[in-house]
Order: sequence, then structure tokens, then C-alpha cells
Amino acid sequence: MGWPLALTEGSIIQASYQTEELQREVIMLACSFGNKHCHRQAVSLISDWISSNKNRIPPNVRDIVYCTGVSLMDEDVWEFIWMKFHSTTAISEKKVLLEALTCSDNGFLLNRLLNLSLSSDLVPDQDVIDVIIHVGRNPHGRHLAWRYFREKWDILNSRYGEALFMTSKLISGVTEFLNTETELNELYGLTVSIVTADSSMA
Repeated sequence: MGWPLALTEGSIIQASYQTEELQREVIMLACSFGNKHCHRQAVSLISDWISSNKNRIPPNVRDIVYCTGVSLMDEDVWEFIWMKFHSTTAISEKKVLLEALTCSDNGFLLNRLLNLSLSSDLVPDQDVIDVIIHVGRNPHGRHLAWRYFREKWDILNSRYGEALFMTSKLISGVTEFLNTETELNELYGLTVSIVTADSSMA
């Protein structure tokens, strides 16, 4: 299937919708399963963007390329994506860039992103929960997100507690991959403390 083709001036050669969707699906699977050609192409596209400061990455695969680049490349790439997240004004692009930052396999960067999301105004309030959930879906960040959720529960609950949909989304997101007895006991302990706190306030 190959990759979507970008012309030198940045416009995209249009394929049929079905072809684009199939192409995207194949690329996503190839990169997620560690296909070397897919990884090389993603790294090449990110490197070209950094060196030229012109984003020639086809829009329908940007999320895949950004995520793959962040996971494979060094801290400078993470910083570049973080900078672009702050400089872009397009809401849809901001969401893609922010999600890409959660793809890193560097625990320090993931922890930094978690802390920045809640303790500063650098990440919009409505995106904080998505950051925590996406870090939790990253195998390198699952334990970080779960620990962060437990440690910051009071702050999260005070900020989002009245928004039942947001709270439910957060809890289901960070507990989705808990699978050890220790994690189950931690979840039980947190649940008991929450219920006790709610009862005492009633």
C-alpha cells in the first residue's frame, strides 16, 4: 500500500477514501508491531520536519508518525513536539501533538508530562484526563499513571468530581490494565478511602 504521497509544496495527492483508510490501518499496524520500514519512514518524516521546519507529514497519518517518532527518537524530539503543541492554534492538531507526547518510552518525560498537566496552565483543563489515560495505555507509563492517579486523587476529584462523565472516564482509563494482586489491593484501598471520605461529608 505504501505511504500517502506529499508533494514538495506540501499539498497531498488525494486517493480514494477507502484507499486512505486501508493505507492508514496498514501503517498503524506495521508501526505498532515494530516493522522496521515503517519505523524508518516515520523517523525520516519527523527528521525532515525538524530540519526544514515544514510539516510535510500527510495529515491522515500524523498521529501515527508523531507517536512513533516520539517513542523511537531522543528527548530533543519530545521537546520539539512539546514546543509545537504550544505554538499551534489548531485544536485538532494540538490534541494529536499532546497524545504523541504520551508515547515516549522515557519514564522521566512521561512523569514530567503528568506533573505539568495538573500543576500548571500549560495543558488545558479539558485535556488533563486524556493525558493521564494515554500515559496509562503506554506500557512504559502504566504504573506511572496509576501511581499518579492515586497520589493526586484529591486534586483530581476536587477539579472534576462534579463532572461525572469525566470522573468515570478517568477511573476506567487508569484501571483498564491493572492485572496484579498488588494493584487490585491498591484499587480496593483507594475505593474504601473514597467511600469513607464521601460518607463523612454526607
